[in-house]
Amino acid sequence: MSRHRGHMSAHFVAEYVTMFGKNSVVALPLQILIIGPFVMFL
Repeated sequence: MSRHRGHMSAHFVAEYVTMFGKNSVVALPLQILIIGPFVMFL
């Protein structure tokens, strides 16, 4: 379970970094919508 969660977290970070790199201007407001609920979920 922990291993699966860790894999998903790494995948999420990789996807987020890729999105942020390609669409930094768009990702700036989106990171609040994405990171906010994600942190609350943790």
